[in-house]
Amino acid sequence: MEECGWDGGDCLIPEYPNCYLAVPGLNGDGGCDGAPYNVEECGWDGGDCEEFNKNYPKCNVEYPRSVGNRKCDGGNYNVEECGWDGGDCEEFNKNYPNCIVGKPKWIGNGKCNGGNYNVEECGWDGGDCPTPAPVTTPAPTAAPTSALVAAPATPSSTEAPKAPKAPKAPKAPKAPKAPKSSKAPKAPKATKAPKGTAVSTKAPTVAASPPASGAIGMKSSFSIALALAALLWLV
Repeated sequence: MEECGWDGGDCLIPEYPNCYLAVPGLNGDGGCDGAPYNVEECGWDGGDCEEFNKNYPKCNVEYPRSVGNRKCDGGNYNVEECGWDGGDCEEFNKNYPNCIVGKPKWIGNGKCNGGNYNVEECGWDGGDCPTPAPVTTPAPTAAPTSALVAAPATPSSTEAPKAPKAPKAPKAPKAPKAPKSSKAPKAPKATKAPKGTAVSTKAPTVAASPPASGAIGMKSSFSIALALAALLWLV
């Protein structure tokens, strides 16, 4: 630091007077290091990062030297801006397109890793972890026949409703019975004549005279007189 004269001048880089690094020996050592080495004040890590910056101008990672080292690194390394880790992750992405882990190099390294590594998307850690047995769902048990209740039949919507029955017509009242005709009064019995007296039951014979012409009325009166005489005779 400045108070110590940059380690008595041992940490100063004559070519880059404005470059102050914790480990100045990494500048220009042949390997590209990230910030604060890969900056203009330090000559892009003493020229070590010039090719990297040309190939991946938008790749911002902590250790640029890990890009293209034949080992697939995850996170910000396995992105399009860094060329899928400089081509190191192309095969991995082809085999496990939906596997997202921090260290893809652990997939298939012979050791079973848990967490996001031991999932179907990562091939159960690239085969390092045993494949779990499929879970089978038991079939539902059928209800006993006696427990089944028949659903009520739904009336068809097309059937017309039945017409109500017509009310019965009231019975006609019976006609009143005709009153019995009164019997005619019996004729009074004839008074018997005293014994010893002969009563003739025959009416006296009256000679009928021919009716005079034009005297029809007189004939009727005569017939009535005869009837009265016969009745008095009987009494």
